[in-house]
Amino acid sequence: MFDNMKFEDVFRCRVFFTISLARALSVFLALVFLLNFLAIDVFADELPARVNVLAGRSYYVKLESFSRTDHWAGMIIENNGLDLSETNEPFLSLSLTDPIVTTHYFPGDNLNDGVHYYAAMPFYTTFSVNNVYNVSFSDLEKDGLFNSELYPEFYDNYYSFSDNPKITFSSGFYDYVNISGHIFQGIAITLDPGTKMVLLKYYNGSTYVPLFVSELKNQLCANNNICISQFMLPIASKDYSFYILSKLPVVDFDVFIDGVQTDHFSQTALPYVVRVKAYYIYEGNAPAKNIDIVIGEEDGQNLFIPTRLQGYVSLAYSQGQTDDTGEETFLIAPTIYPSSDTYKIFVAYLYGDSIVSRKTLYVDSKDELLYISKPLSPDTLYDNAKISVNEMNQIISFLYKWSSVLQQAYSFNVNYEISTDSVSVSSYPDFGGQLLLKTGAPNIISVTVTNNGFPVSNYFVRIKETGGYLIMNPYNSNVPLDPKVKYKEILIPTGQQFVITPTSRPASNSVVELEILDSNYNLLKTITASINNDLNIDMGGTFYSDDTLKVITNAMNQVLSSLFYSLNN
Repeated sequence: MFDNMKFEDVFRCRVFFTISLARALSVFLALVFLLNFLAIDVFADELPARVNVLAGRSYYVKLESFSRTDHWAGMIIENNGLDLSETNEPFLSLSLTDPIVTTHYFPGDNLNDGVHYYAAMPFYTTFSVNNVYNVSFSDLEKDGLFNSELYPEFYDNYYSFSDNPKITFSSGFYDYVNISGHIFQGIAITLDPGTKMVLLKYYNGSTYVPLFVSELKNQLCANNNICISQFMLPIASKDYSFYILSKLPVVDFDVFIDGVQTDHFSQTALPYVVRVKAYYIYEGNAPAKNIDIVIGEEDGQNLFIPTRLQGYVSLAYSQGQTDDTGEETFLIAPTIYPSSDTYKIFVAYLYGDSIVSRKTLYVDSKDELLYISKPLSPDTLYDNAKISVNEMNQIISFLYKWSSVLQQAYSFNVNYEISTDSVSVSSYPDFGGQLLLKTGAPNIISVTVTNNGFPVSNYFVRIKETGGYLIMNPYNSNVPLDPKVKYKEILIPTGQQFVITPTSRPASNSVVELEILDSNYNLLKTITASINNDLNIDMGGTFYSDDTLKVITNAMNQVLSSLFYSLNN
């Protein structure tokens, strides 16, 4: 065991010393003594961990004692920088055979958001929240949750061990764990220096096994480094399976585009009938009935937000509701053109105000537009889609006239005063203190925040439109598809100028709001704009010329032209 030693193999301990061949025997005896009485922090990728030593060389060795135990293994979880999908299958299995503390590097960088857990249990299964149960202190008795089959090292003299589960959890307390929207009562203990780990139980079809749950979050851990989670698990006869769990219900989707199960659109700027089947992955893939789901785009061609703000992502989505079978159908036209690295299209679950459980969709051909006839089923979809596309063509036509021909815009300065919770608006033309926006025109807006008249920073404004028209979802009826609600928004710091074009029209009104948020994104004030939804040119705006807006307006016009052709030929 003393060959192939790597210099980076390091023990961590409060005692520091070097090993040389001349002192090998005495140090070996000392290590045997320490290993019998200490839990040792070993940085290794697999268990059991070992340090190999080459004769004739000296090595830096660091040993650290955390607790005296013969039956429990400690795990410090650090981030390996990789993403992890929300799934009901384990992402890792590990054998824990030695009572030592080890550091492991787990994926999950994308889920370090305050709503996810790591979970471990000595059983491999497709996880179902329906099999999770509350735990009480009576479950810690001999032949209970920690039985002799799974944990033979505690038997036959279970109560004689000073670190048996009953004693180990005796300092614990009842606490609640939210898994996929279901609340469970478990027994929590605090791991050094402050990680909370909760014990629940899981029914595996024949008996109950322990389920250990620990939050995924940045924290100080037992090795005095920042880690993302910690566990203390009893040595078991079977491998531990590790899962990622969420406090929120997690939904997955089967997507059917024009009747074919796929997550790929073949061509941008053409209409597709998209049927979505939603199901809860932590609940045995049960249909997700009567929930709000969305199909959305990031940085797509968005009439309401017709310019790009570098570093900030615009979002547009269409919201529908699943039926009793967990299904909903949309008419979708991807709008990516020209190709963009920041563009995304997805289907997701709208849980409250949060878009969660995203499933990425793809557009195969996006570098050129095709002017072809595109069949839709049922045929009645054509009529409403034509009406929607015609309305949007008129809006984009007037946006072109305002920005490229007349080079004029409406201009607004909006101020929110914290001390009086009041809003003031100045504009050109002068609308008497109103935030009066115009459909089809570029509306230039700047929002500031003051406190007792002094400008303050680190505030945000969310600009959003509800209703109106959306190129990605050219459908504004309730026959033959159920009606959809359209949302468009962007979140930026206050003090930054932005341009919006309301898409409100008499046949499909919209509401435009400016939400003022503090540095923690708490809502302070909602400002609702008035909208003039007539499509005409009102002289008297401020001079405005923006080459980027002209380019984007031209691209949106080409996308709408492709859509128009496909629906009318």
